[in-house]
Amino acid sequence: GENVPTGLEDHPVVNVSHADAEAYCRWLSQFTGEHYRLPTEAEWEKAARGGLPETRHYPWRGDWHLGICNTEELNRNSTTPVYKFEPTNQSPFGVVDMAGNVWEWTASWYQKYPGSPHESRKYGQKFRVVRGGSWDYPAQSARISCRGRYKPDERRAYLGFRAALETPLQKVDAAPEEPPKPKDAEPGIPKKQRPLQPKDIDHVKLRQLIIDYFDKEELRTLCFDLEVDYDSLRGEGKAAKARDLVAYFKRNRSISELAEACRQRRSHVSW
Repeated sequence: GENVPTGLEDHPVVNVSHADAEAYCRWLSQFTGEHYRLPTEAEWEKAARGGLPETRHYPWRGDWHLGICNTEELNRNSTTPVYKFEPTNQSPFGVVDMAGNVWEWTASWYQKYPGSPHESRKYGQKFRVVRGGSWDYPAQSARISCRGRYKPDERRAYLGFRAALETPLQKVDAAPEEPPKPKDAEPGIPKKQRPLQPKDIDHVKLRQLIIDYFDKEELRTLCFDLEVDYDSLRGEGKAAKARDLVAYFKRNRSISELAEACRQRRSHVSW
């Protein structure tokens, strides 16, 4: 293959399709004798989040600020070395550069969130999930919860990948003692939330919660999952789009469907 351009040896590779990324993982596996592959979406998020609660927005502890990772606000307009922002841009597991720099291909097909009541023909094997945000996107896209999608054959100057190494499971001599179950929980039966009813939903509050808890890209993804054309919402800006989205569901569908979809994504919020 071609040599890496001088000065870019420590930068993430870009302009690679999903097949290119998989081909590299196969080559690396043959070269090393170990098994490398692309991580699934769930594995990627686990590596980024570690043991942090869902209320954490980024891999590190604390909020985003200028200079903590390579996003649009940095105005670099290009990739940066993977370890440039270490140790700040580092997950609890010690994985670096999972926020910003380049979007990363995962092995997962883009699907609706589990539990979503709305079926869609848009799902299936059409888009692959990408995670992490990039230098060409705002800081909100670098949030752990933000999902992106691209067709497998697409190549972008801000789209790369990260290889995951499969290791043998270590043998555990004795299983740890299980913590006591809550007294009000039956074994094996998860506690279910009561379905949201239209009469229980404050439309103004719903709109404000969407504004507060969804960034622009996440709002676009929410619309995609609910088969609403984001660009057809007439308002300009996130607040106006949220207003129009709530109004659309009031007029044409059930407002509880929208609230349930939001709750699936932000379960810690009182919808």
